Amino acid sequence: MGSKWKGVYSTKEPGEKIYSRSWMILPEWVGKTINVHTGKEWKSLKIENKHIGYKIGEFGITKKQPVYKKKK
Repeated sequence: MGSKWKGVYSTKEPGEKIYSRSWMILPEWVGKTINVHTGKEWKSLKIENKHIGYKIGEFGITKKQPVYKKKK
């Protein structure tokens, strides 16, 4: 839920595209759709009640699952 002495790092209104993954999701954003930058591409995120209090970066996964070659 963030640090007590730092407070919440976010703005009142998020734009359509967000580069900063460290913003905390606020209750005023529920129902909005935003695009989160993963470093390579944009991931769409529809904000719901269960997302409140989390950081935006937690929902924009940056790593892919490794695919291993099968042995013959």
